[in-house]
Amino acid sequence: MEHSQFAQLRLPCARSSRDCSLGGLRVYHAAPLHYLPSIFADGALYAKDILHSRRIQPRVTAVKRDHMLGLGEYVHFSFNPVNPLLIDKLTRGYPHAVLVFDAATLLQLPGSAVLPYNTKAWRSKRHFPLVTGGDEAAAFVRNAQATCRTPSMELLVKYGASLSNGLIETRFTTDIEREMFGDMATATGINCPSPCVVVRPAPRYQPVTLWQVQQYYDACAAAGAVIPPPDLPFD
Repeated sequence: MEHSQFAQLRLPCARSSRDCSLGGLRVYHAAPLHYLPSIFADGALYAKDILHSRRIQPRVTAVKRDHMLGLGEYVHFSFNPVNPLLIDKLTRGYPHAVLVFDAATLLQLPGSAVLPYNTKAWRSKRHFPLVTGGDEAAAFVRNAQATCRTPSMELLVKYGASLSNGLIETRFTTDIEREMFGDMATATGINCPSPCVVVRPAPRYQPVTLWQVQQYYDACAAAGAVIPPPDLPFD
């Protein structure tokens, strides 16, 4: 399968007519480091169902749960920059980066929604119905932030989110990983529309697959283009 197939899906742009002001609130999506080249080459984050149909392995721990709850068509974003998923993956030594988005911009996208609690708290979809509609969802988020309720709340974007829709920055765990990605991006001509910064949320982080990620980045650089990612453990 050629990598160019990943860019065929056209994602909607944010509609500025909605008033979803959230005072600069940010949301966060953790991505495996070896998937980052494909994300930036595509210029988008895609939902699990779309990734699976294109032979990109989503998180095994999330697939069954999202399928049961009917959420496989959504990309998940956390309101917590150092969320349990990220800490778990880094503690287990799986290199990840975090893409930081403007929450209000994502809520303007058609089909966007808010989960009062992340899916690990769900037993069935009826327990926590989605809060949909840009204005209604934004009001829910503002109230939750003001009252410090629903700490595991998530923002959902249907099908996928273009990086041009509110991407603020990309966060890496180490300088080495940021430099690895920067070198690969330069060699392949990937467009990085946001700053790349280093944030160290896991002091015990000891990467176990970084050498394999480096080999993959080197292969992309040698090809002068992003090639399909390797099958590395990340969940």
